[in-house]
Amino acid sequence: MKVAFRARSLRGSSTCPTCRPWGLKSRRRPPCPLVNMQPGTRGPAALGRAGLHPASRGNMSTTDALVKQPALSRATAESAPEAVRLSGRPVTSVCNRRSWIRRGNGCVLGALTAAAFVVTLASACSSQSRGAATSDGPVTLRIGYAAPQPAEKADGRVGLEAVLSFLSEARLVTPTRAGEVEPGLAERWQTSGDGRTWHFWLRPDLRFHSGTLLTADTLARVLSEALEGPRQTLYPGLRDIVSIEAASNTELVIRLRAPSWLLLEALSLHNISDTSVERRAGPFMIGPRQGREATLLAFEEYYGRRPAIDRITLRGYARPRAAWAALLRGDIDFVYDVAPEALGFLEHAREVQVRSFLRPYVTLLGFNLRHPVLRRQDVRLALNYAVDRKTIVEQVLADRGVPASGHISPEHWAFDKGVTTFPYQPDRTAALLASANEQRVEFTCLVAAHIPRVERLALLLQRQLIEVGVDMRIELLPLNELGRRLARGDFDAYLVEMAAHLNYPYVFWHSGTGDDAPWVASGYTAADGALDRLRHARTTPEAAVAVREFQRVLRDDPPGLFLYWEQTSRALSARFTLPESSEGDMLSMIAEASIADTQPGARRGRLSTASSP
Repeated sequence: MKVAFRARSLRGSSTCPTCRPWGLKSRRRPPCPLVNMQPGTRGPAALGRAGLHPASRGNMSTTDALVKQPALSRATAESAPEAVRLSGRPVTSVCNRRSWIRRGNGCVLGALTAAAFVVTLASACSSQSRGAATSDGPVTLRIGYAAPQPAEKADGRVGLEAVLSFLSEARLVTPTRAGEVEPGLAERWQTSGDGRTWHFWLRPDLRFHSGTLLTADTLARVLSEALEGPRQTLYPGLRDIVSIEAASNTELVIRLRAPSWLLLEALSLHNISDTSVERRAGPFMIGPRQGREATLLAFEEYYGRRPAIDRITLRGYARPRAAWAALLRGDIDFVYDVAPEALGFLEHAREVQVRSFLRPYVTLLGFNLRHPVLRRQDVRLALNYAVDRKTIVEQVLADRGVPASGHISPEHWAFDKGVTTFPYQPDRTAALLASANEQRVEFTCLVAAHIPRVERLALLLQRQLIEVGVDMRIELLPLNELGRRLARGDFDAYLVEMAAHLNYPYVFWHSGTGDDAPWVASGYTAADGALDRLRHARTTPEAAVAVREFQRVLRDDPPGLFLYWEQTSRALSARFTLPESSEGDMLSMIAEASIADTQPGARRGRLSTASSP
């Protein structure tokens, strides 16, 4: 059927606020952070299968994309801004099936009236809490997540699989949101003076879920097998490893061909799992599973301590609204992703605690520097001034995010606050393009299909750029085809998310060939020196200098337009408490959660766990 774009603002529009927790890894391959999908055999060359919209088209001019955008989803059409009109003609979209955003844990909220929210909230808050936990029975935490049907298939663990993996697997060391590293299976570590030898001392009496001892010899074997994959698919921090061996049952020794500051972070992103017998070592063990539901059981011997929660159940809901409504009714205790439309209501519900945080992914409009016009530094600088990032955050994210200045998270310990975002100065764009004798700039931007939020972002960028005479055509592609095009360098521009941990800027922006080729063949070389100094830094001050140098390079010679860091939210029943000093993602604190003191006789306990995506 034909759906006319409504003439209203994107602010508060229906959109899923997050993609995934951090891509959780397979034994041999790190996750490809492009749209949070697992890589295939070479970086993002196979981002996973995703169905192309039946009505989608190939290249589109600005006029065609604005006026005849048949590939855009219904949710995109309903949320498009009033300015998405050209020559006084209303924009229309043809859509013949329901669209959805996420692979297994997020989808587009249908149009909801304020009255519907109020009625749901009022009825839910008056209901009795039931079934979560009792003083004389096991403590159960019930997690709800959006799982639209049919679920999109991909070459990687997403949705339910991602949560199960995160809560059941362990890491040698664990990452923090500030980019630091904390103890995990290893309680301490030390490096040699030349930075080429690392010693890790494991906690005593570590065990897999099967009860088998987890020794340094086992870890050496598991990590060595992970290094057997194609070099390009490895984190840069793992590429300098020469050998991994056990000095004793509790001492692991890693030797490098050169010092690597990225080693610790790479180890913190790599889950330890003896996949040959499907053994894991995280705080919870995977129990019965059926369809979109699964059960996790507390691992009695995790780090020698026991989680306060005995049992976790996960249940998928066809729509996000159904998940947060179930939370308000007391049917579940935790909502994995909260849509912006529901935040205001959940934040005022007495029985719910909501926590928001920045996802460790930056959204980027990247360029191919082999393009005859985009290869010019002055043109790329000019385009950065043409984009109003504040308006983009307001309209695309419902003001749930912050403008980006580059690829380093503003929460990172080494982030240089002096490197600011580009101001919105379209007059300056026009002047720079005129001085470059490029009054008319045209290029085609690759955009992942079936993600309405990304489609809306592409339309808004298109509208802002056309105002300064830049014609950005939109080409919608399935995710796997998008990945192949990026790996081959077969593009003018692309719109994606990129993970922010320091290993990722290296694989995206450091040039190379063969096994050291970047995951996106953009032809960018300006940051090679800074990234090499970061990779081989031996001290914290050296790493900090390299990070800030990298920030300045991206600001002075940008490979594209860094747009924003998106905020996402989790919601937890007030029946549970988290450590008072805890910050960030609630999912990373599940093993630390306990029953609130208001529950008589309830058990309390604390247990540290890895940072969540």
